[in-house]
Amino acid sequence: MDAEMDAAIEAIKKQKQDYFLPAHWNGKVVYLKNTKSGTCLDLFAEAGRANGTAINGWEPNGSGAQQWKLEKRGDSIWSPWTIQNVASGLYLTLWDTSPHNGTRIVGWERAKEIQGGGLVATLLTDRFNSPGLQEWLILPKGMDTGKCLIQSASTYQYLDLHLGLQENGTPVQGWQREEPMGNQVWMIEDEQFRKAMDDVPSAYETLAMQLLFP
Repeated sequence: MDAEMDAAIEAIKKQKQDYFLPAHWNGKVVYLKNTKSGTCLDLFAEAGRANGTAINGWEPNGSGAQQWKLEKRGDSIWSPWTIQNVASGLYLTLWDTSPHNGTRIVGWERAKEIQGGGLVATLLTDRFNSPGLQEWLILPKGMDTGKCLIQSASTYQYLDLHLGLQENGTPVQGWQREEPMGNQVWMIEDEQFRKAMDDVPSAYETLAMQLLFP
């Protein structure tokens, strides 16, 4: 009986992980479209690979400036992710550790990790010195297929399109959670992810039936 219970608990944990942070995200390239404006997360292409490049909302165009690679930074359910722009190689980065609304979101090269004194230190080039500035929690919004919130692992601000405006060049910023929050909700444009999210409720129902009627 104990073995069966342990197996059931592990199954629940696995389904929970699949729901909060689907495993197939790791290494995937996706588009992130704001649900209020319909514009995509876009790194200003003309700036090239310069640190501090602005990240804005822009009408969908299918370019590498709007493509982002998701990489998980650990194995736990709540491990953060890095979000790397395909065209530039820069990472989605919160400007500083200030929790104030309106904090800039920019592209910046990846933190450098060094080993020393038994501890791993992560250093960001130039002005950045907090690894959390480039680490994000990706949180599916309820059971709405493909919709998610993207939260800073450093300040817990949310990725926010200013006022949810549709105009090209609308700034993306860090902002505390608000309701209603359409300007903080992003659609992951990936068919495999949508299918995985659709499968979660049925997986929970199947597990519940197994526990109730062994």
